[in-house]
Amino acid sequence: MDGLPPPVAQVAIDSAAWTQTDRIRWPSKDAFVLVYVGASDSRTSLLRVSRDRHEFRMGQADDHLVVVLGLEPGITGGEEALDFLAAHESFHLAAQYYGSRIPFSYTEIDERVVKAYSMDERLSRVYDAVDEMHRSATGGNTSPACDELAAAIGSMEGGARTYFTYKAFWEWPAEFYAYTTAFKGSLAEYESFRSRLFADDVGYRLFTSGVKVAEMLESRLGRNAWQERAVRGESMLAMFSEAYGCGLQLDESPTLTVLNLELPAPVGH
Repeated sequence: MDGLPPPVAQVAIDSAAWTQTDRIRWPSKDAFVLVYVGASDSRTSLLRVSRDRHEFRMGQADDHLVVVLGLEPGITGGEEALDFLAAHESFHLAAQYYGSRIPFSYTEIDERVVKAYSMDERLSRVYDAVDEMHRSATGGNTSPACDELAAAIGSMEGGARTYFTYKAFWEWPAEFYAYTTAFKGSLAEYESFRSRLFADDVGYRLFTSGVKVAEMLESRLGRNAWQERAVRGESMLAMFSEAYGCGLQLDESPTLTVLNLELPAPVGH
């Protein structure tokens, strides 16, 4: 785009990791996302980001899909971390916003809810339950019990449940995609990397739990089957509940199609 430096990455969605690439509604013949690293002092308004917090902006600019990464508080992992985040955020934009139907209940969330629960260690009961099911499944149990996970989610207060179900819808597929392309199934290496990616990130297990849920979904449904359902607007959590008999009741209808996601204004605008 005119007046911008070269992007740090042009991310095409890998059809081996995401089998539904033909559903992506690219706004031009360029089937990739342009990824930029912003700066708080950038003279280009599109690339201006916060100095004090991590910021991830995405949307359509002219006929391009664009992601702006605001990383000034720092990340751990160098180029590997940058590539991982570029893949994760590009997936949100291309495969989810421009390639899937979105339940109306997941189109937005109150930022106060995010701030209240993103680092809430009480959610660890959910993540512990996912870990236990995954250990059981990888140990050869084809029907790991979902009782503890169902109880953990069922006992959540309203705000926590809203936060968790919203984040699971958006973050679990994107995280699994980035994990698959970057780590090729090496779960231990990925978990070590993810726990250190952002300093003091006690909420990182939301993301690692999504990778484990996806692996269990694939063992039960297969990759193409669950991803076909995902592009129709069904969350991984809903699919998992059905596949493993968790009995969760989720409000995920009606769904809508995003025709154009406007790139949000930068900080200070």
